[in-house]
Amino acid sequence: MWIPVTVLHLVTETGSYQFGFNPWAHPLRHLNLKIEEREVRLHYSLFSVALRITVLLGLAYWLWRNLGIT
Repeated sequence: MWIPVTVLHLVTETGSYQFGFNPWAHPLRHLNLKIEEREVRLHYSLFSVALRITVLLGLAYWLWRNLGIT
C-alpha cells in the first residue's frame, strides 16, 4: 500500500507468472531477457475489500461491547 514494489510478470507458452520484489531488490539486473517496464496501479480484490470491511466491523463491534464506545 505505501511501500513501492516491483512486480515481474512473465508470460510463457504454458502460463502467466507474477513475482513481487521489495524496493531494494533488483532482479532485472541479473536476467538476460528483453523486458518492458510499465507503471501500473495495483487494485484491491473484492475478497480483500470484503475482508477489510469485516475486520473493521468486528473491531467496532468489539469496542462497542467491551468498552462502551459508540
